[in-house]
Amino acid sequence: MVYDRNMRRTIQSSNRSVGKNVVFGAIGGFVGGLVMIPFMMLTAIMAGMPANTMPVAMGLAFGANQNDAMTSGLGMHLLTSALIGVIFGAITSFVGKLRITSFGKGIAEGLITGMIAFVVLFVPISMMVMPTVLVEMMMQMNPSMTQQQAMGMLQQGMPMMMGIGVLEHLVYGAVLGAITSALVLKLGARKEERSLQE
Repeated sequence: MVYDRNMRRTIQSSNRSVGKNVVFGAIGGFVGGLVMIPFMMLTAIMAGMPANTMPVAMGLAFGANQNDAMTSGLGMHLLTSALIGVIFGAITSFVGKLRITSFGKGIAEGLITGMIAFVVLFVPISMMVMPTVLVEMMMQMNPSMTQQQAMGMLQQGMPMMMGIGVLEHLVYGAVLGAITSALVLKLGARKEERSLQE
């Protein structure tokens, strides 16, 4: 009977801890997404385009109209950032070896997550989805530019875009790992103390 009750309490407590870690991950991911925005602006400025080009292009690429493109693009970026954080929080809760036990480990896992997001999301979207929209935007800004010229400029800027992409995803991963770790270690430890006292 006592064993049963303890078992139930352990399961409830681990479910609660997974739930909390998912929320912590979402917070870390969202803040990481916010920190990426200046890098997105820098990429556009360095490519000779307006600072808001990336979120606008993202919004347009996924079907938003011209007026809502920037808001939609930023919304999608932040939502994706938070969802990656949710997955990070869930995996680091469920997989014993990946459980966040120290600040350094959490940041290292965050950096790995940032690079996975770079490879799985950023590279395919940059190579397949964005070029068409960006070429169109460049031609609207400069009507005398041909499609070939716009495509050439975009191809020239691609190494820089990828370089900044790596940097921004490392920064995202570091922020995700740092915030999630801080919350897990600080609030998680407090919760464990409380459950031991009960």
